[in-house]
Amino acid sequence: MSVALCATVQIYGRTVTLTGTPNISFFAQALLLGNLHVGTNTYTGSASGTRYQSSGNSVINTAGGGGSYFPGNSAGSTATGGLYL
Repeated sequence: MSVALCATVQIYGRTVTLTGTPNISFFAQALLLGNLHVGTNTYTGSASGTRYQSSGNSVINTAGGGGSYFPGNSAGSTATGGLYL
């Protein structure tokens, strides 16, 4: 999921099932003042790739989900004012 250019996306209380082991660039990405609010979701299955990226004064809010909240086998990153909560 990706959000950019002042957009806000809210996804709460969903179950996301990954089939196989997809190779992803970023499971969650917020750019250029984007806001991604994704607390209380359940992720089943696994993925290969980076969990998240937040940059350009964007916010990814997992409601305290922690750094391994999203599927992926590589840590996420923040840059240029991006936040991961």
